[in-house]
Amino acid sequence: MQKVSEDECISYISFKIPEMAHRWKKYFEITGEPIGLTVDIQPLTDYVVEKVRNEEYKDVEYALKCVEELIEIGDEDVKASMTTGFLEALLHQDPHNIQFEKFAHLLGPESKEYCKA
Repeated sequence: MQKVSEDECISYISFKIPEMAHRWKKYFEITGEPIGLTVDIQPLTDYVVEKVRNEEYKDVEYALKCVEELIEIGDEDVKASMTTGFLEALLHQDPHNIQFEKFAHLLGPESKEYCKA
């Protein structure tokens, strides 16, 4: 199976979560060119935070499933971005913003393992 590369990652997520295409379009209008996936994953983090705050846990679960898939089928850069960029950003959210415990059970096995470390 061919690995998902850093260049393909945003398209992969946008295909799985169509709302993300618009969010990334707005993000790149502000930032200009891509900076690097570990940073450019921020709109997905914002999306999940928003969904958690609105208690839209089906959307949270689906987004986390996509991240889990990318950890499994992504190349090393994608895996690093999903863990260091995305999961770390969720772990370090202000607890007044969202509580990780409210959705941690929705993480896939690779994501849970990373978050334990």
